[in-house]
Amino acid sequence: MPSIPPATLPELIGLLAAANDSVRGIPAFLERLGGGLCAERVALEFIAAGAPPVVWRDGTPDLVPPDLAPTAAPRTLPIEAGGQRLAALVVHRSQPFSDAEEALLETLAPLLAIAIGRDAYLHELEGELRAHVKELADQRAFIECIVDSLPVGLYVIDRQYRIHAWNHVRETGLQGVARTDAVGRSIFEVLHRQPAALLKGEFDEVFASGRLQQFQMESHTS
Repeated sequence: MPSIPPATLPELIGLLAAANDSVRGIPAFLERLGGGLCAERVALEFIAAGAPPVVWRDGTPDLVPPDLAPTAAPRTLPIEAGGQRLAALVVHRSQPFSDAEEALLETLAPLLAIAIGRDAYLHELEGELRAHVKELADQRAFIECIVDSLPVGLYVIDRQYRIHAWNHVRETGLQGVARTDAVGRSIFEVLHRQPAALLKGEFDEVFASGRLQQFQMESHTS
């Protein structure tokens, strides 16, 4: 194996920090650590049932079954967070470790715990976000269903006068406009038979006062 300069703590921290998650960061981390230590094998073995170890072996990041590991007694460091064991860092090397190398390994253990814990936290946040998005989508579908069932024409515009909702009643009749032709367009384009200045004044009054008003309007799309 060619001689590789020892890995420094800032360098190894940088490999973990630069990756979006440990799936990307840990293989690069193990490769640099294993090469710097002139190790035969470096593995991060997870405690979770069914989780395969991430293994570096002679410069090749790989998933290697534990029964193919070298027979030399390994140096094993527990990776723990909050009193719970998450994984173990296992280093196989025929030569004994120096005090500096031991100190490096001891320092790396809690850093690996942070990297693994970050993944778990992000996974939890992603799950909460998906649940929240689904809840909002369900609420919107429910509201749209209610709006569509109303016996009067109804639409929703924003302060830029762009249409966001257009119920079923406004799609029917001789002057009805399909929802797909209305949503996303300016209200002045769809209700172009009405004087734009008059419409704008009425909308601006509602925006300013917040009072509910009812108008009789014709709609038609070209």
